[in-house]
Amino acid sequence: MTTTASKRVLIVDDDAVIRELLCAILRQRDLVVDEAADGQEALELLKENIYSVVLLDLLMPNVDGFGVLEGLTSSPVVLVITGRAVLAHNVGLPLAGATARNGTSDLGCLGPGHL
Repeated sequence: MTTTASKRVLIVDDDAVIRELLCAILRQRDLVVDEAADGQEALELLKENIYSVVLLDLLMPNVDGFGVLEGLTSSPVVLVITGRAVLAHNVGLPLAGATARNGTSDLGCLGPGHL
C-alpha cells in the first residue's frame, strides 16, 4: 500500500541524534517518516517518494540543504531545522524554530514572517 503524501515526512540531517529524536516524535503521531543523513540521500528519496513535509538541515556533507532546495522537483512544505539561524535568515529562509542558544543574534531571526 502506498502512503499518501499527507502522511509522509522526510527528515534530512547529518546529526543522527536529531534524526532519531524527530523520527520518534513524528512516528508517535502515526506519520510515515523517512530519514536521510545528507543531501544526496535526500535527493534520491525525493525522486522515489512524495512527501508533504521535509525537515531540512542546511549544513551537511556531500550535498547541503541549499542543494536539496535547488534539486526539488515537487513542492513539499520545507521547514529548516538548522542550528545556524542567522545563516537561514540571511538567505531569506523562514524558520520553523529557534536555536538552543540564547543569543540576541539568534532571537533577532525570529521576527515577523519567520515563524
